[in-house]
Amino acid sequence: MSTEDYPVGVKFTYYQLYGFGTVPGGGVRETEMKLWAKALCYILSGDGEASKDELFFAKGFLSSKGFPVEIIDLVDEYAREGETKSPKEAASEIKEILSHSEEMSKAGVPILHAAITAAFVDGLADGEVAATLAIAKEMGVSEDKVQSLIDLVKEEDALHKKRIKVLFPTGHPCLMRKFMPK
Repeated sequence: MSTEDYPVGVKFTYYQLYGFGTVPGGGVRETEMKLWAKALCYILSGDGEASKDELFFAKGFLSSKGFPVEIIDLVDEYAREGETKSPKEAASEIKEILSHSEEMSKAGVPILHAAITAAFVDGLADGEVAATLAIAKEMGVSEDKVQSLIDLVKEEDALHKKRIKVLFPTGHPCLMRKFMPK
Protein backbone atom coordinates (compact mmCIF):
# COMPACT_ATOMS: atom_id res chain seq x y z
CA MET A 1 0.00 0.00 0.00
CA SER A 2 1.43 3.39 -0.92
CA THR A 3 1.37 6.09 1.72
CA GLU A 4 -1.30 7.92 -0.27
CA ASP A 5 -3.64 4.91 -0.07
CA TYR A 6 -4.01 5.00 3.72
CA PRO A 7 -7.38 6.08 5.13
CA VAL A 8 -7.64 9.66 6.32
CA GLY A 9 -7.83 8.45 9.94
CA VAL A 10 -4.39 6.86 9.67
CA LYS A 11 -2.94 9.98 8.02
CA PHE A 12 -4.54 12.07 10.79
CA THR A 13 -2.94 9.88 13.48
CA TYR A 14 0.54 10.43 12.02
CA TYR A 15 -0.15 14.16 11.74
CA GLN A 16 -1.57 14.44 15.26
CA LEU A 17 1.08 12.32 16.99
CA TYR A 18 4.21 13.19 15.09
CA GLY A 19 3.52 16.15 12.81
CA PHE A 20 4.05 13.94 9.73
CA GLY A 21 2.60 14.99 6.39
CA THR A 22 2.72 11.42 5.06
CA VAL A 23 2.52 7.90 6.44
CA PRO A 24 6.05 6.50 6.53
CA GLY A 25 7.25 3.40 4.80
CA GLY A 26 5.33 2.96 1.61
CA GLY A 27 4.93 -0.63 0.48
CA VAL A 28 7.61 -2.20 2.71
CA ARG A 29 5.93 -1.65 6.03
CA GLU A 30 4.82 -5.16 7.04
CA THR A 31 8.18 -6.15 8.51
CA GLU A 32 8.62 -2.78 10.21
CA MET A 33 5.07 -2.96 11.58
CA LYS A 34 5.70 -6.38 13.12
CA LEU A 35 8.95 -5.16 14.64
CA TRP A 36 7.31 -1.97 15.95
CA ALA A 37 4.49 -4.01 17.55
CA LYS A 38 6.95 -6.44 19.11
CA ALA A 39 9.09 -3.66 20.60
CA LEU A 40 6.00 -1.93 21.98
CA CYS A 41 4.74 -5.16 23.58
CA TYR A 42 8.11 -6.05 25.09
CA ILE A 43 8.22 -2.75 26.91
CA LEU A 44 4.61 -2.70 28.12
CA SER A 45 5.00 -6.22 29.50
CA GLY A 46 8.22 -5.28 31.29
CA ASP A 47 6.63 -5.80 34.70
CA GLY A 48 6.04 -9.45 33.83
CA GLU A 49 2.40 -9.04 32.85
CA ALA A 50 0.60 -7.22 30.06
CA SER A 51 -2.79 -6.21 31.41
CA LYS A 52 -6.05 -6.30 29.47
CA ASP A 53 -6.08 -2.47 29.41
CA GLU A 54 -2.49 -2.29 28.15
CA LEU A 55 -3.26 -4.77 25.39
CA PHE A 56 -6.42 -2.83 24.44
CA PHE A 57 -4.36 0.36 24.20
CA ALA A 58 -1.62 -1.31 22.16
CA LYS A 59 -4.11 -2.82 19.71
CA GLY A 60 -6.05 0.43 19.35
CA PHE A 61 -2.90 2.49 18.96
CA LEU A 62 -1.42 0.21 16.31
CA SER A 63 -4.75 0.02 14.51
CA SER A 64 -4.98 3.82 14.41
CA LYS A 65 -1.55 3.82 12.73
CA GLY A 66 -2.83 1.60 9.94
CA PHE A 67 -1.39 -1.71 11.12
CA PRO A 68 -3.34 -4.58 9.51
CA VAL A 69 -5.46 -6.92 11.60
CA GLU A 70 -2.95 -9.74 11.03
CA ILE A 71 -0.37 -7.75 12.97
CA ILE A 72 -2.84 -6.51 15.59
CA ASP A 73 -3.65 -10.19 16.20
CA LEU A 74 0.02 -10.77 17.12
CA VAL A 75 -0.07 -8.29 20.03
CA ASP A 76 -1.10 -10.89 22.63
CA GLU A 77 1.62 -13.29 21.44
CA TYR A 78 4.30 -10.56 21.47
CA ALA A 79 3.23 -9.44 24.94
CA ARG A 80 3.44 -13.03 26.25
CA GLU A 81 6.95 -13.25 24.77
CA GLY A 82 7.83 -9.97 26.47
CA GLU A 83 6.55 -11.23 29.82
CA THR A 84 9.17 -13.98 29.78
CA LYS A 85 12.14 -11.77 28.93
CA SER A 86 14.40 -9.94 31.33
CA PRO A 87 14.80 -6.24 30.61
CA LYS A 88 18.30 -7.00 29.28
CA GLU A 89 16.99 -9.71 26.91
CA ALA A 90 14.17 -7.45 25.71
CA ALA A 91 16.61 -4.56 25.27
CA SER A 92 18.98 -6.70 23.21
CA GLU A 93 16.20 -7.88 20.92
CA ILE A 94 14.76 -4.38 20.53
CA LYS A 95 18.21 -3.02 19.69
CA GLU A 96 18.36 -5.60 16.89
CA ILE A 97 14.83 -4.62 15.79
CA LEU A 98 15.79 -0.95 15.59
CA SER A 99 18.81 -1.76 13.42
CA HIS A 100 16.55 -3.35 10.80
CA SER A 101 16.22 -0.20 8.68
CA GLU A 102 16.80 3.53 8.72
CA GLU A 103 13.10 4.05 9.39
CA MET A 104 13.21 1.70 12.38
CA SER A 105 16.36 3.39 13.71
CA LYS A 106 14.33 6.60 14.05
CA ALA A 107 11.42 4.83 15.75
CA GLY A 108 13.05 4.24 19.13
CA VAL A 109 11.82 7.28 21.03
CA PRO A 110 8.29 7.10 19.54
CA ILE A 111 8.16 3.40 20.52
CA LEU A 112 9.28 4.29 24.04
CA HIS A 113 6.59 6.98 24.22
CA ALA A 114 3.85 4.63 22.98
CA ALA A 115 4.96 1.87 25.34
CA ILE A 116 5.09 4.18 28.36
CA THR A 117 1.63 5.46 27.42
CA ALA A 118 0.29 1.90 27.14
CA ALA A 119 1.91 0.89 30.42
CA PHE A 120 0.53 4.01 32.11
CA VAL A 121 -3.05 2.91 31.32
CA ASP A 122 -3.10 0.77 34.47
CA GLY A 123 -0.33 2.54 36.36
CA LEU A 124 3.32 2.57 35.43
CA ALA A 125 4.83 -0.34 37.37
CA ASP A 126 8.44 -0.44 38.56
CA GLY A 127 9.15 -3.35 36.22
CA GLU A 128 7.87 -1.39 33.24
CA VAL A 129 10.09 1.55 34.17
CA ALA A 130 13.07 -0.79 34.62
CA ALA A 131 12.42 -2.43 31.24
CA THR A 132 12.01 0.96 29.59
CA LEU A 133 15.26 2.24 31.11
CA ALA A 134 17.18 -0.91 30.09
CA ILE A 135 15.80 -0.81 26.57
CA ALA A 136 16.40 2.93 26.26
CA LYS A 137 20.01 2.49 27.38
CA GLU A 138 20.58 -0.12 24.64
CA MET A 139 19.03 2.31 22.16
CA GLY A 140 21.32 5.12 23.28
CA VAL A 141 18.46 7.04 24.90
CA SER A 142 19.37 8.69 28.18
CA GLU A 143 17.65 8.23 31.52
CA ASP A 144 16.78 11.94 31.41
CA LYS A 145 15.04 11.45 28.07
CA VAL A 146 13.06 8.52 29.49
CA GLN A 147 12.06 10.65 32.48
CA SER A 148 10.99 13.40 30.06
CA LEU A 149 8.84 10.85 28.23
CA ILE A 150 7.29 9.65 31.50
CA ASP A 151 6.56 13.27 32.47
CA LEU A 152 5.06 13.89 29.03
CA VAL A 153 2.79 10.85 29.35
CA LYS A 154 1.63 12.06 32.78
CA GLU A 155 0.88 15.50 31.32
CA GLU A 156 -0.98 13.95 28.38
CA ASP A 157 -3.01 11.79 30.76
CA ALA A 158 -3.93 14.80 32.90
CA LEU A 159 -4.92 16.78 29.81
CA HIS A 160 -6.98 13.83 28.53
CA LYS A 161 -8.89 13.67 31.82
CA LYS A 162 -9.33 17.46 31.84
CA ARG A 163 -10.70 17.42 28.27
CA ILE A 164 -13.26 14.76 29.18
CA LYS A 165 -14.29 16.66 32.30
CA VAL A 166 -14.72 19.92 30.33
CA LEU A 167 -16.61 18.25 27.48
CA PHE A 168 -18.85 16.08 29.67
CA PRO A 169 -19.10 17.70 33.12
CA THR A 170 -22.33 15.84 33.88
CA GLY A 171 -21.23 12.60 32.28
CA HIS A 172 -22.27 10.79 29.13
CA PRO A 173 -23.80 7.34 28.63
CA CYS A 174 -20.77 6.23 26.58
CA LEU A 175 -18.11 7.36 29.08
CA MET A 176 -16.01 4.68 30.69
CA ARG A 177 -16.74 4.38 34.40
CA LYS A 178 -13.33 5.80 35.36
CA PHE A 179 -14.23 9.06 33.56
CA MET A 180 -17.70 9.51 35.04
CA PRO A 181 -18.09 12.54 37.32
CA LYS A 182 -18.04 11.66 40.97
